[in-house]
Amino acid sequence: MLEIVIIFFWISILLYILLGGADFGAGILEIFSSQQNKIRIRTLTYHTIGPVWEANHMWLIIAIVILFVAFPDIYATFSTYLHIPVLLMLIGIIARGTAFIFRHYDAYQDGTSQKLYNFIFMASSLFTAFILGIIGGALISHNIPATATHFLDIYVLSWVTPFTLATGVLSTIICVFLAATYLIGESNKAEDKDYFRKKSFRFSIVIFAWGGIALLIGKITDVPLLNMMLKSKWSLSCFILSGISLMYYWRIIRSGEKWRPRIAAGAVIMWIMATAGVVIHPEIITFKDQAGLSFYNSAAGTLTIRYLAWALLIGGIFIIPGVIHLIVSFQAKE
Repeated sequence: MLEIVIIFFWISILLYILLGGADFGAGILEIFSSQQNKIRIRTLTYHTIGPVWEANHMWLIIAIVILFVAFPDIYATFSTYLHIPVLLMLIGIIARGTAFIFRHYDAYQDGTSQKLYNFIFMASSLFTAFILGIIGGALISHNIPATATHFLDIYVLSWVTPFTLATGVLSTIICVFLAATYLIGESNKAEDKDYFRKKSFRFSIVIFAWGGIALLIGKITDVPLLNMMLKSKWSLSCFILSGISLMYYWRIIRSGEKWRPRIAAGAVIMWIMATAGVVIHPEIITFKDQAGLSFYNSAAGTLTIRYLAWALLIGGIFIIPGVIHLIVSFQAKE
């Protein structure tokens, strides 16, 4: 039963990165576009993420609930040492969602208010994606001081490092890459498809270039991820699979198809995440001065795990078809 809970946790995280990350990326993509292209992106964004922008956060909620119920030590550590970035991420999510609704459904759409909503939407999308990457980098950086007693050591210096800032940038790039890839399939005009195809291709290259820079920054700042990755055949295998997925993505990106490029892009990100996960396995939170926390040494009682596993299995029967129906219903042609 413990393995079922763990699988649901990782699926929830992966879906949040792939779906919620693409939502953030749509807002970030606006920042790096001309005024004419901003309008193009907004139109497609309303059609694409409008039905599911709020539902995507369900995956994050499921992951947090799993930690709270099944792995209380991990949840307590996570919410203590990373309290500030988590709070910032939640503020960003709220600001982004509010701006998205107001700029689309505002009854009186004057120029001033729309500019404000657009700015908040774009800025909060960038900010939230960046903070999400910082949180992920902090968890795997072996920099959380379990024995610290000072405020700065506990609440700030555990996540404000060169490596976590680099992973924040990487997370932002990944979100833009996913958004551009998804928008290719939503475009009906050839010029729109070509625009998003070029954006997606460029950011796919930047992902691996910046990923290498992030690993080098980690090595320079005593984050042992690169050495650990090179020593593990499983992490190297995952990294190679991410490269193969990327090459397949490059091969089919010009097809203009809707689903194959999305699946290939999702596979690239999935294998990148798997690489990082295998490197720190079995730990989920790594500490600077002692062994980290894993799902196996931090699990709740047997009955709690059993009931949660059944709840997740039964809930999955209703959640996944419901989300699919929501997307199909809202995106159906009139």
